[in-house]
Amino acid sequence: MSAFESYAEKKNDLIEYITDQLNNGVYKTSVKRVEILDAISGDKKLVNIATLIPDSLSAGGYKRSESSPFAYYGLEIGQVAVSKIDYSETVKKQIAQQQKANMDIQTAKAQAAAAQQDAIKAEELGKAAAMTAKWEQEKVKAVEVTKAQQAYEVASLAAKEAMENAKKVKAEGDAEAFRQAALVRAGLSPKEKAEIEMKTKIGVAEALSKLELPRVVMAGGNTSNGGTAMDAMGLKMVSDLVDKMSN
Repeated sequence: MSAFESYAEKKNDLIEYITDQLNNGVYKTSVKRVEILDAISGDKKLVNIATLIPDSLSAGGYKRSESSPFAYYGLEIGQVAVSKIDYSETVKKQIAQQQKANMDIQTAKAQAAAAQQDAIKAEELGKAAAMTAKWEQEKVKAVEVTKAQQAYEVASLAAKEAMENAKKVKAEGDAEAFRQAALVRAGLSPKEKAEIEMKTKIGVAEALSKLELPRVVMAGGNTSNGGTAMDAMGLKMVSDLVDKMSN
């Protein structure tokens, strides 16, 4: 038993050993030289370790180097109370260093455990933040997709409406042209024919001027020149109608 052990964790064993030796005699020990790890420096060192020699025939189960004087006179010592052990200054310093080393070890273990918990917490918080950011982006994406779909549907309806209006104007122009042609075939003079043709074209132009083309269109190209695919379609329709009305 080392001095530090007698001061700390084996203090109760020390009291038991003292009581046993007072009653049954001093122990006979065996000394062995062993290599141990210094708890303070962390270096390996050789020390002498004294161990008790078991003996089932001896009192208390250990061999004795001498008998107890108290037993010789028939006296029995009860539980011994050790109030103070006077260690040397060197041993006291070693005990203080050992206590500090043990406290530092326990503190380091506690700090390592706390750091590990902080790392786990930080990791979980990071995962939660990443998931939140991902779903925020998904929400924005869904809103933008919905807006684009709505704009596409509005443009499609406007384009269909423009096509129906163009068909209506063309049908009205065809009817007027047919009426005027019938009058010509009925025997109109060249002057009257020319006047009818002029009125027909004027009427077609007026009808086309009232035609409302879609204000919202979907275009995939650059519209900085002011033209769209719908504008080109409208101009082509107008040109075709005028040509047909003239024939």
